Amino acid sequence: MTTSWPLVGRQQALDRVRTELRRTDISGLVLVGPPGVGKTRLAMECRAVGESSGLATALAVGSRAAAEIPLGALAPLLPPASGASERGVAMLKQATDGLLGLAGGRPLLLVVDDAHNLDDASALVLHGLAVARTAFVVTTVRSGERVPDPVVALWKDGLAERLELEPLGQQEVAELLETVLGGPVEGKVLRQFWTASEGNVLYLRELVLGSLDAKTLVDDAGLWRLVGEVSSSPRLTDLVEARLAGLDDEEVAALELVAFGEPIGVDVIERLTTGGALERLERRGLLATEVDERRVQARLAHPLHGDVLRERTPRIRARSVRRALADEVEGSGMRRRGDVLRVALWRLDGGGPGRPDVLLEAARQATFANNYDVAVRLARAAYELEPSFDAGHILADALYSSGAVAEIETVLASIDDLAASEPDRSRVALLRSFNLFWHLGDLDRAVTVVEHLLDGLEDPELVGEARGVLALYDVAVGHAERGLPAIEPLFDGGAGRAFLQAALAGSLGLPALGRAEQARDLAVRGHAAHRGRVPSMYEPSLLRVAQVLALTALGRIPEADQLGHEGYAIAVGENDGAGWAFHCLALGRCTLDRGRVVDSLRWWREAAALFEAVGHRGPHRWALIGQVFAHAVGGDAPAARKAHEELLALGPHPAALNDPDLERALAWAAAADGDLRAARERLVAVAAADRAHGHLGQELEALHDLARLGGAAEAQARVHEVAPRVEGALADARLAHVDALVAGDAARLVEAGEALAACGASLAAAEALEAAAAAHRRTGDSREATACLRRVGELRLECEGAATPGLARLEAPTPLTRRESEIASLAAEGLASKEIAARLFVSVRTVDNHLARIYDKLGVAGRAGLAEALKAAPLS
Repeated sequence: MTTSWPLVGRQQALDRVRTELRRTDISGLVLVGPPGVGKTRLAMECRAVGESSGLATALAVGSRAAAEIPLGALAPLLPPASGASERGVAMLKQATDGLLGLAGGRPLLLVVDDAHNLDDASALVLHGLAVARTAFVVTTVRSGERVPDPVVALWKDGLAERLELEPLGQQEVAELLETVLGGPVEGKVLRQFWTASEGNVLYLRELVLGSLDAKTLVDDAGLWRLVGEVSSSPRLTDLVEARLAGLDDEEVAALELVAFGEPIGVDVIERLTTGGALERLERRGLLATEVDERRVQARLAHPLHGDVLRERTPRIRARSVRRALADEVEGSGMRRRGDVLRVALWRLDGGGPGRPDVLLEAARQATFANNYDVAVRLARAAYELEPSFDAGHILADALYSSGAVAEIETVLASIDDLAASEPDRSRVALLRSFNLFWHLGDLDRAVTVVEHLLDGLEDPELVGEARGVLALYDVAVGHAERGLPAIEPLFDGGAGRAFLQAALAGSLGLPALGRAEQARDLAVRGHAAHRGRVPSMYEPSLLRVAQVLALTALGRIPEADQLGHEGYAIAVGENDGAGWAFHCLALGRCTLDRGRVVDSLRWWREAAALFEAVGHRGPHRWALIGQVFAHAVGGDAPAARKAHEELLALGPHPAALNDPDLERALAWAAAADGDLRAARERLVAVAAADRAHGHLGQELEALHDLARLGGAAEAQARVHEVAPRVEGALADARLAHVDALVAGDAARLVEAGEALAACGASLAAAEALEAAAAAHRRTGDSREATACLRRVGELRLECEGAATPGLARLEAPTPLTRRESEIASLAAEGLASKEIAARLFVSVRTVDNHLARIYDKLGVAGRAGLAEALKAAPLS
């Protein structure tokens, strides 16, 4: 980790500083914000800007101790005699002259940190410098503190601009963490640090350092993850303790109630406390209030205050606080959203069992909120108090989602006899089947359970749902052609259980058959039909994932990328573990098809870590296959082999949906090793296997890979058979690419490359344009070759980490000389040759000769293309 934290999220403020320094109508800048928000750091950046601009600079720091001494803050900057024997106006003048003497005749920029702690004399000197405009003054002031009148006058009288600094936003915290840690950070971890710090940079730094020291923040195969809770540092605890110092017993008691109950109604706390403690705490800035549906809610001013309060509260006191909160809220009828869940947890943590009906409803709410660990606790407590089918099923479902595989079957067996209706029997059987297939990898037993269920079902919705599960298994094992025909009649359904399960199976399986447009439509309708329903087996987020994959297959890759990122953010925000992990898979595939190898690896690694954590071996294998593929496309054969070894060590799983991708990945790894013949042989074999299953979409992908690795002639005939039967613009672009490669026609290669680029397939597009450049070189057209290479350069900017045989085969464009660059820039601005010649003291003929060479080097036909071409033009 870097020891120096960069300035992130303050570019707008820094730009403002640069602007203010150039103004002549003001002479200062006041940076205002809460503690830890980064005022001092920005002030130091202001000083650095001043120094780089040729200003003399000086730094003073206000403090409570120095505030008792006249000129105490400025004393370290003043000559020994300044103010020693003078009083009043003479002392202020002598101090002012002493400060200006530091500048040695240059303009002075004076930075004063913590100006709210200035003594009166120092504040007056500061104000005098601003009034006389003899120095530019930058001060920092803490929000909520009493500020000396002369400092307040700086912004009130228009002498200085006041700039409020807000905490960093979530995206800025993400950027800062990934910069500091030197690598990608898991999405949920970014959110946890942002939530814990609320964007306060000081708190964020201490949380990161504390988590690193506690070894809960770890680098897991290139991805930073938390293996425990966000940990505080001793320094941060001391800072919070200092903030909470000086409270009386009533105030501490009120804060403890809020700490264990937040957000909690102010009326609840008022009934449990006396003496106006809440008002005093709010005035001190330790409590924040907000109106939620006509109820005033109280919470601590910062989440870290709650962490420290809960940690330091004795256990017996904590139990009594929780019981008091539970008694009060339950006694008032638990009318607010979330009251039932909180009362149930207060009862459990307070040492009381609670009511079975409250525990059961709380467990249901925790399940709907994807908080499965809490749901397990609550459902287990409810089931132990009063065994019921609902409590047992919620417990088993939460255990499944949290990856507690060993206990699921025990719980399901205990409620078999409690399943009195068809829907209940179906729920037990399908959950048992899912556990057997996805967690235990036992396809035969998983299918047998569903088939046995079907023997006793009469409800058409439940029958269709069960058949949809069997079709999903066929899709997952790589036989969509076998499972989907049986459920196609369900694709036109409405919003019932049968349609939702069929929509999931169909939208995930149809792209392999070349029917990605139908898959997208089915996923969109399924996701819309899911609104208002929450049975876990339908996983609405998986239908969004299916949309991303379908859009990728269609060649709407930028749209897929955007939808994938939106879905990922929603899943992380909702703590939807399955949706989060599967969105990582979809984004890995989408970014790899774009050619963004580095991004792709980040998504595959995060997916692998998430699936490993819950024992989901099938999708875990898919994530490792993605890593093999990304390393291979990145030209790193050893890393691809290592990822493949990790895959083999994980062991087999019947969910072999992505095994064709593994064969393609190994082909690219062979190409990275320089063995193009072995690569092509493997691709011929995988294309033949896809053809045997009727997987036209997957077959076309393999055939296109074959063409890109030198087997275009071998692939062409079959591509002409397959591509017209595969939905989407990407299929057409791949066909055009293969034909152009066989023909070796530069114009057709350019056309194919642009078609691929329009689909978002930047890597394949760059390869096509490189081939076009080679074709132009063969015919002696260096200008068109250069134009193609310039376009390749643009596309390769979108392909970070990619290194395929189709790239980097040609020499880079010849750079412009400095004189050529100068003439090109003037011509791009619209100057005629005669004007350029006059400005550079050369002949018009010399200018025109230079322009001819420039056009050749940049691959443009004339002046009209110069401006755009110059953006990427190399300079010798």
